[in-house]
Amino acid sequence: MVNKALETIRKNKLLRPKEKVLVAVSGGPDSMALLHYLYNLDYKLSLHVLHLNHLLRDSSKKEASFVNKEVAKLKLPITILEYDVKSYALMHKLSIQDAARKVRYKLLEENAIKTGATKIAIAHNRDDQIETFIIRLIRGASLAGLKSMPVKRGKIIRPLLDVSRIEIERYLEKNKIKYVTDPTNLKIDYLRNRIRIKLVPEIEKINPAFKDVLLKNIVLINEDEVLLDKLADKEYRGCSKKAKDMVSLSIKQVDKLPPSLQRRVILYAISSINGNLEQIESKHIEDIRAKHKNRSYKQELPGNLVVFKEYDYLILSKKEHMAIPSGKPIKLKTRGKTVIPYLNKSISSKTQARQKCRFSLSVACLDKNKIKGPLFVRTRTNGDRFTPLGMNETKKLKDFFINQKVPQRKRDWVPIVEDQKGIVWIAGYQIDDRVKITNKTKEVLVLELLTC
Repeated sequence: MVNKALETIRKNKLLRPKEKVLVAVSGGPDSMALLHYLYNLDYKLSLHVLHLNHLLRDSSKKEASFVNKEVAKLKLPITILEYDVKSYALMHKLSIQDAARKVRYKLLEENAIKTGATKIAIAHNRDDQIETFIIRLIRGASLAGLKSMPVKRGKIIRPLLDVSRIEIERYLEKNKIKYVTDPTNLKIDYLRNRIRIKLVPEIEKINPAFKDVLLKNIVLINEDEVLLDKLADKEYRGCSKKAKDMVSLSIKQVDKLPPSLQRRVILYAISSINGNLEQIESKHIEDIRAKHKNRSYKQELPGNLVVFKEYDYLILSKKEHMAIPSGKPIKLKTRGKTVIPYLNKSISSKTQARQKCRFSLSVACLDKNKIKGPLFVRTRTNGDRFTPLGMNETKKLKDFFINQKVPQRKRDWVPIVEDQKGIVWIAGYQIDDRVKITNKTKEVLVLELLTC
C-alpha cells in the first residue's frame, strides 16, 4: 500500500512538502489507514482531521469518541461536526447515501477554508472506484458519467485510489492500527453493499481478473472522454449563449451534430447552470433529444432545473428564474422617475417640444393632449389589446408578442403603460397609434424605460 500510494501522490502531484491537509476520517479502515499513512509520510505535512457524525446510528457518538481518542494519540487538531442527514435527505428528496455525500463534501470544503487547508484528503480506494462504476452503469449513466473518480479535483485528493481494500487491511494489520466497523456496511439494503457483497464475488467466479479488466476499461473510457470533451467544448461554445443562470442552445446547430456530441453539449449546458451533473441520467438527455423538436416543449430536470423550447432555441434555466412578477398598477409621475420594483425597472417622464423628440425602443414620444387622465404602469393581463403605431385596427397583445418573437418567459416582465382609454405604450416595443405625435402636436410627453 505504501509504495502504491506514494506513486499516486508523485505521479499526480497531489501533495507538496509541509502542505496543510484536511483529512476526512470516519474511523473506518480506509480513513484510518489514510490518516496514519499521511502522518508517517516523509512530507512533514500539517494535518487537521475532520470527523462528521451523520446522526444516523446509535453507534455514531461512540465512533466520534473513538476517532477523537486516536487523533489525540497523534497530537493532531481535530474538528468533530454533527449534521442531521436524514432531515436533509427528506428536505431535498435524496437517498440517505446521496444526502450524506453532498453534506460531507460541503462541510469539507467549508472547513478547508476555516482551517487554511490547501488539500482535502479522502480515503476512496480501488474497490470504491469499481463499485462506483457499476452503480453508475446500473443507474443508466452516460459514457461521460462512467468516468472514474478523479484522483484530484480542486482541493480534493484521493491518495489511496490505486490501492485495493485487501492491501489496506494488510497495512492496518501490519501496523496494528485500530478502526471501527460500520455495521451498515454489512446490510444489503444499500446498493453499494449489494454490489460489494453479492455481485462482484459472483462475477469473479466467472473471471477472477474482473477488477483488473474493469479498471483497464475505465482508463480507456477516460482517454476517449478527454478527446470527446475537447470536441464537445468547441461545439458548445459555437452554439450556446449564457446569461446569468440561463443557457440558450441553437436548435439548428445542435441538430447538425452527431448524437454523441449532442448529448455532451446538453450536458455542458446543464453543468454550466448547476455546477454539476448530480441525478442527471441518460434518460433525461435522451428525452431532451427526442422531444425538443415538438412545437411546444417543456421538461423539468433534477436539481431544480427546467428545459424548454423558445422559437429556435433550447433554453435551460433554474426554475426560480421562471417566476412570474406580481404587483399592483403604479401611477406614473408626470415628471421624474417612477420605480416599478416588481419588474426591477423604472420609467422617467418629462414634457418637451415636438422638435426635440428622439425615437428608440426604450423611449416613447406621446402627444400629451391625447392622453386621458393619469398614466399607470402594470403587467399584461388576459384580453389586452391596443392599436400598434401605423395601424387602424386593434390587435391582441398576445399576437403582437408572437409576431415580435418576444419569448413567453419575458412577456410578463414587459411594463404596460395605460391611461383611462387603454394602453398607450408597450414599454420597450411599441406605442398605441391613438397617442402618436403629428404636425398638430403642441406638447410631447417623453417616457423612457430604465433598468433599476
